[in-house]
Order: sequence, then structure tokens, then C-alpha cells
Amino acid sequence: MWKEEKSCVVANSTITSKFEDRPPSTYSMKIRSFSQLNTLFPDDRYKSRSFSSGKYNWRLVLYTKGNKADKGSGFISMYVELDTSSLTASTVLAYLTFFIYNKKENKYFTIQDAEGKQFNAIRPVWGFSQVLPLDTFNDPEKGYVFEGDQCEFGVDVLVPLANWEVVSFDQQPSNPKFSWTLNKFSKLKETTYQEVFNRKKELGGKVVSQGFNRLQILISLSKS
Repeated sequence: MWKEEKSCVVANSTITSKFEDRPPSTYSMKIRSFSQLNTLFPDDRYKSRSFSSGKYNWRLVLYTKGNKADKGSGFISMYVELDTSSLTASTVLAYLTFFIYNKKENKYFTIQDAEGKQFNAIRPVWGFSQVLPLDTFNDPEKGYVFEGDQCEFGVDVLVPLANWEVVSFDQQPSNPKFSWTLNKFSKLKETTYQEVFNRKKELGGKVVSQGFNRLQILISLSKS
């Protein structure tokens, strides 16, 4: 049975951590050799390739031995960095969830903050300095480092859409029905007949739009 891992979660805060079945939906990064990554990046910081979310470009920033400048010593630290050259507004609101795959449980350890983060040119980086203790992550029995020296990280960056509309009606339309009378139906000679109805949009006799509703009815007659 899996259990909750220790992280930076503080009681009564907006930060939560848990295991989830689903993988990241925004970006995933699988590292073939974690020890080689530490060797190639002596400052213990690795930035992923750029990815997009909400019309903006981002990078996942991973501190493999913790971000000491942010009180992350002894932990895996994970952040998201906004590419400020892709900014189309002064501030971007984003909700973040970070993922670390656990091969043993076949689940993802996740940590997120229910409060959105404001990204801008002055503060382009947000994340967690204490995601998972290094002694837990590096322990082969825990399942975070698997198949020799592999591991997997990910992030969801949710940027709320700004598309919306307001729909409001004071009352029901006064007469929404239309009628069409075909005289001498049995003597009709054409095979196709149509009628177009035009009616102003009215609510309670008050014109609320200068446009017209257009309704077209087409009837085709055939011999049985």
C-alpha cells in the first residue's frame, strides 16, 4: 500500500500533496540517467526545453539536489519559469501541479497550490523548494529511481481562459410560434415550396434588438 510522502506541505495551507493515477497533461520529462544529469549540470539545476500552455511559453526547472537559495537543501526542488518574451499581458495567472513518477506504485506523487500564481517580467518563476526529500527520492526501494538510473518529472500549467459571455432574459418571448397555411393542397402542381418568416426580436412588446430572426421552411412533395 502506498502512503503520503513527506513534502513541504504545511497544515491549514493551500498546498496539498497526494498520489494520482493520471500523468501530467502539460509537460513530462523522462531522465535516462539521473546521475549523469548531476554530472553534466554541476550547479544541480536543469531547465527543460520550452513548452506552451495558455498561449505562453514555459520551462520546467529542476534542482536535483535542492535549491539552497530557497531553503530547499535536502529536497528535490521544482519550479516553472515563464518565457517573458511570450508575454502578451502584464501578468499571467497560472495554477501549478508538479509530478514525480513512482514506478513501484505506478502512480505520480503530486504537489500543488490551490492558489494561482501571478507570473510577470519581475517574477517569472514560481514553484516549490521542498517537493520530496532526497533520501526518499534516491532510495531504490521507494520507486522514484527505477530501471537502473531513470526517473520522470512533470508539470501541469493551467492558464484560465478569458472567453466568457453573459446571457440574460427578462421574460419569455410574447409569441414565439409561426403558422403557414397551404391552400388547396391537393391541387398543388410544384414539387417544392418554401416560406421565409421574418420577425423582430421582441420581449413583452419591447424591441431589444434591431436584427431579425429568419426561419425558412422547405417542403418537398413526391408521389407515393
